[in-house]
Amino acid sequence: MRDKLKSEGWYVMRSAGSRGIADLVAINDQCRIRLLQIKRNSYTKSDVEKSRVLAAAHPNFSVEFWVWKPYDGWEKIFCSGKEDCWEWV
Repeated sequence: MRDKLKSEGWYVMRSAGSRGIADLVAINDQCRIRLLQIKRNSYTKSDVEKSRVLAAAHPNFSVEFWVWKPYDGWEKIFCSGKEDCWEWV
């Protein structure tokens, strides 16, 4: 995900160990901000709910929740900013 964002011109910062408000924070040259939660294989309803709460608290950011499925690739679970979210990855 980080490499894809970088290839599209986003500056990407990673929160090691998922200790911050997002796993990835991406900013582009138009000062658009994306907060991304990234999971591998599975997630819980509370994981998604945290993203929804974050989106409500930060309406100026795109808040996204993505899960990596080994055989299917990236799956978009939640996105608050429609103009920034990809239909496919």
